[in-house]
Amino acid sequence: MYEPKTKENDHSVVELIEMAENTKKRDDAYKLLEIFQETSGYEPKICLFDHSINELAFILSPL
Repeated sequence: MYEPKTKENDHSVVELIEMAENTKKRDDAYKLLEIFQETSGYEPKICLFDHSINELAFILSPL
């Protein structure tokens, strides 16, 4: 049987956005979050591949 590669979890979208050290990335993420919520009518959820939330925070941080 097929198993999706992404898994929904209970992490907070806002907490994930706040992990971004770069303020421009945070501001952009909040703007996108608002657009996605207004367009879809759904509450945001985080779906991860085989990555932890800390690995995503690293991706959101400046190099």
